Amino acid sequence: MKVTVIVKLLCHCACVLFFFSASGFSSANKINIQGTFFQNDGVTPITGASHVVDVRLYTNAIPTAGETIYFGEKHTSVDLATDGKFNILLGQG
Repeated sequence: MKVTVIVKLLCHCACVLFFFSASGFSSANKINIQGTFFQNDGVTPITGASHVVDVRLYTNAIPTAGETIYFGEKHTSVDLATDGKFNILLGQG
């Protein structure tokens, strides 16, 4: 009887581990980016809602004219609240 209880417990643990590992894989290709947007003076934060953030990554550190984008993603309706801070998740779509 003790053996069946141990087997059932091991099966439950395996199912729980599988569930958490599968949910972890769903966010494996996503990157969270946080920061603050400032006005040109570098001191005053840009505030408000519904800002558009266009993220573009190139293969070169300084992109040349006509270089293709390695990765690009546009986020609309980014909320900068009252302090200019943002939080976006790359890899959503």
